[in-house]
Amino acid sequence: MLRKIGRPLTGLVALILILAPTVTRSAEDPSRPLTANIAVVGTGFPCGTYTATGTATHLGAITESGTYCVVEILGPGLVHLAGEGTQTAAGGDSLSFTFDEVANFNVNPLTAAGTFAVTGGTGRFTNATGGGTFATTGTASGDTFTLNITYTGSITY
Repeated sequence: MLRKIGRPLTGLVALILILAPTVTRSAEDPSRPLTANIAVVGTGFPCGTYTATGTATHLGAITESGTYCVVEILGPGLVHLAGEGTQTAAGGDSLSFTFDEVANFNVNPLTAAGTFAVTGGTGRFTNATGGGTFATTGTASGDTFTLNITYTGSITY
């Protein structure tokens, strides 16, 4: 009787050992470099919305949209902003993130630098994590901004 039970158990253990690597995503999905370049039009101050188009690694051609608000006026022409956005690939998968930046309106073109944190997404980016830095240059006219932003960081998905 023990021999009959032993063989099925041996097969079950072998099956578990074969399938176990497919259950652990972290070993399969290491951190990867993430870059994006986008052209942005934003409207509103001290809070507003923006839309953008560009390209990003892991997504290809993207559209991006989001919101932002001034957190603090740091001095004449210097503002601390925070917001959130979503980059959407042509196939529909999206990547969500938050951002925090300091913008300098005292120079022409205006400049900003900040950090971003990946907070998830849809499709293959559902449980994505990561983050990095970004740099911005652009112009402002009233409460409308035209910007170029370059993101550099890493992502795990």
